[in-house]
Amino acid sequence: MGISRNQLYDLEKRYKEDPIMPHKDKPGRPMMKITSPMKCKIVRNIKKEPFKTPVKMTREINMNLPGENQISPPILRRCAQMNGLIA
Repeated sequence: MGISRNQLYDLEKRYKEDPIMPHKDKPGRPMMKITSPMKCKIVRNIKKEPFKTPVKMTREINMNLPGENQISPPILRRCAQMNGLIA
């Protein structure tokens, strides 16, 4: 089944405590800081110029953005992969 016995016991214990079993936020680094308009802009740029490097694309995208909203090439690549594109 792919689940250890201890995991099953833990799930059963959690279910007995709260049958609804709400999803709890996990600690750690947030996945991405990209808003939905930013995702659209990234996908549009990748489709428009598919052979441009991610570094050049991020420079173009970050040109008019404030510092806290700027993205990095790995974030651009991850966003492209999540949308079924290659960057």
